[in-house]
Amino acid sequence: MRLAIRRRLLLPFLCVVATVAVPGTASAIVSVPPATNAPSVDVLFTDEIPVDPTGRDWSINRAQGPLSNGSCGTLSNYSSLSGADPASPYTDATIADGFCYSYRFALDGQPAVTSALVMVDYTLPAGSMGALPLSPFADNKTLTGTAVDSGSGVDSISIVAIDPPAGPTFPCNGVGVVSGAWSCPWDTDGFPDGTYSVDLFVFDLAGNYNGPFTRTVTLDNTHPLVSFTAPAATPLLTTTTLAGTASDVAFDRVDVVEVGVPATVLCSDNALSGGAWSCDLDPELLSNGSHNLVARGYDMAGNTTDSTPQRTVTVTNPSVDVAPGSFSVTEGSAAQVVQVELSRVPTADVTVTLSSSDGAATISPSTLTFTVANFDTPQPVTITAVDDALDEPSPAATAVTGAVTSTDPDWNGRTLDLAGAVVDDDTHGVSVAASAGATIVSEAGATDSFAVALTSEPRATVTVAVATGSQVGATPTTLTFTPLTWATAQTVTVTAVNDDVDEPATHLDGATFTVTSTDLDYAGEAVPAHTITVVDNDDAGVVFDTLDGSIAATEAGAGDSFGLRLATRPAANVTVAFTSMQLTFAPSSFTFTPANWNVAQVAAVTAIADALNEGSHVTVPTGTLSSADVIYSALPVTGPQILITDGVAPAVTLAQVADLRRDGRLPLRWVPAALPGGPLSYVVQSRTAPASGGVLSRWRTVFGPTKLTSRTLLLPTQGSTYCFRIIPTNAAGLVGASSAERCTATPVDDRIWQRTRGWTRAARAGTYRSTVTRSTTRGAFLDLGITGTRAAILATRCPTCGTLRVRFKGRVVATFNLRSRTVQPSQQLRIKSFGAVAKGTLRLEVVGARRLVELDGVLVWR
Repeated sequence: MRLAIRRRLLLPFLCVVATVAVPGTASAIVSVPPATNAPSVDVLFTDEIPVDPTGRDWSINRAQGPLSNGSCGTLSNYSSLSGADPASPYTDATIADGFCYSYRFALDGQPAVTSALVMVDYTLPAGSMGALPLSPFADNKTLTGTAVDSGSGVDSISIVAIDPPAGPTFPCNGVGVVSGAWSCPWDTDGFPDGTYSVDLFVFDLAGNYNGPFTRTVTLDNTHPLVSFTAPAATPLLTTTTLAGTASDVAFDRVDVVEVGVPATVLCSDNALSGGAWSCDLDPELLSNGSHNLVARGYDMAGNTTDSTPQRTVTVTNPSVDVAPGSFSVTEGSAAQVVQVELSRVPTADVTVTLSSSDGAATISPSTLTFTVANFDTPQPVTITAVDDALDEPSPAATAVTGAVTSTDPDWNGRTLDLAGAVVDDDTHGVSVAASAGATIVSEAGATDSFAVALTSEPRATVTVAVATGSQVGATPTTLTFTPLTWATAQTVTVTAVNDDVDEPATHLDGATFTVTSTDLDYAGEAVPAHTITVVDNDDAGVVFDTLDGSIAATEAGAGDSFGLRLATRPAANVTVAFTSMQLTFAPSSFTFTPANWNVAQVAAVTAIADALNEGSHVTVPTGTLSSADVIYSALPVTGPQILITDGVAPAVTLAQVADLRRDGRLPLRWVPAALPGGPLSYVVQSRTAPASGGVLSRWRTVFGPTKLTSRTLLLPTQGSTYCFRIIPTNAAGLVGASSAERCTATPVDDRIWQRTRGWTRAARAGTYRSTVTRSTTRGAFLDLGITGTRAAILATRCPTCGTLRVRFKGRVVATFNLRSRTVQPSQQLRIKSFGAVAKGTLRLEVVGARRLVELDGVLVWR
């Protein structure tokens, strides 16, 4: 029968309520149902609004919009529905299917109160039920389908399952869903077997419903009955029929499986006949020994039952048995012995030929023979791993196989398969070994080497590229190893790069290796870097170069120069400067860069003239280095040795030259300057010029060297100018400047004058050469041609002497009164200097009263 479903109605007062305070009035409450399938809508609001004394009215307004799939579209503007002051509830009978409406309560001059939306939906929802599970079915099932509504939207579904004897069942009742797919679980446990009508009902939000949408299904929760009747528990030697009974309202099949191995079906019966089942079992599907079997029955609903009790059978297939059932051997280690026998007696001799499946092991013996008498006597077989040089997967699966031959058809063609593993003793890699435990090379030239070899046989050619850092070089840089030469070490010779950088006495570099090969084991093989020790042969410092092996300078005299450069390449600019109390350097500092560090720069050296008499001595200037190179910045520097010749020249002063003595001798005296050490020796030089003209001669040494500071010289030539100077030499051999020149003159003796009338010659002691020329005649004169800057007259002063007038070049240059109280022979009467060298006639003339004039000679200075 069919169950009538009562319609669910949505009461109009089950609505959304909005409350708004209206100023100056009581509260107005406006409410409407959220959805309806009625032909009208009642709008509820409070009607306790007093009559407004000002005459203001209230009204109901409405806006509408389209309704689709449970959603409202854009609303229109609100328009009035009622006249003035309607009563609550206000019934709107002008609604239409497929629209949404909003109502507004309005009081003149006050804010309006708006209701919630109400959806008007007269259209029935639709639904469908998907394909039901396999019928018959059992246990828990899930029902599925769809539910849609184009108006207000789906609210819920209900599923009713009806069995005529048992009545209705509700797998799902009032399950809320949204439009689209739905699902409903149905637990059938405990339900009686039978045929059920399954109905679907769909409800929308407006109270409309549709259904039933019906499907029919058969429920079967009853498990089948299965028994095992054959065979008996005897050894299975050949294919054997298994049999039993089975019963169910909708039987499917019987599978025979081994207990504990349910995934392997030994045999099946898919077509039962008369409530019995049977199937043939091939014992080759089972290993030798005892097996527990079970018959498993299936019905069409998926229910299953295992037979009880289980059936135990024994299988004795012809097989070559090996103990233990597997083996593991290691290359280069002891072999493993296994025992081989037959599982059952043959009718003829059985030969088993053994071999390695992949050649990874040797088998001894390789042939075994079993007879009727010894079939069950174990025979030992020794398995030994082949010790190759290949790096192989370890442990690597392998096997020993045996081919069985015999005239017994049960045995002929059988095989032996013994699984095993071979443990490898080789590891692929590249070995690098120093020639003497460590690789040490020197920038001075000593080389070293290391050896490279592979640690296992490659399957293809292996190339090892050798690379080094900037401190060393390697030869060769490419090494090639083949499957034939892999174990032969190849030598790599290492040479240090002889750079110009001061580095730690020993510093490290290294060799790195890149391995390439089509052998995947060796392709990209990682090889640790090989450390190489480099012995440095560079010492930072400043190198000095000279042309003749020495540097010498004289104080206030000749200087010298030297070159300087760095001994090693710096990491940054290096500035070298020298300071000394006794020397100056040009330039004052020298900057070397990493580019010009070994290019000599020239320093000019000048000795500073001081006031010390030091003789020749050696000094070493102080050097300073500045650099961002940490080695050079901390490096002390000492300048080169420089020989200084003392520059304190001796000095001497020649005293004023005294007048020439009447015997023609001149005393000279000189005074050395008060300098430390003083001069050691002197040289006296002179030069001359005749009174009659000419120039002064060249300087010539007239005396010395001598340590004396005075000397009396004989001046033999009359009428000449004699000039003298002294040249000092100190203990260091330094010749000082000559003294200031001092000059004197030798008289022109009166005996060689040209006389005129009125003159006589007389002898007089105490005069120059002991003669004088006398005159008492007024106007008597003597002329003498001279050349010089000044002159003097040698004359006698006496009580009776008169006056002498001197003219030069016709002009009176002097007048001398010779009268004196005592006789004074050969007095020097100096004439004022001419200012420059002048040449002319000097006239000596007697003037005044007739008195005596005695002339001894004339001196002229050049």
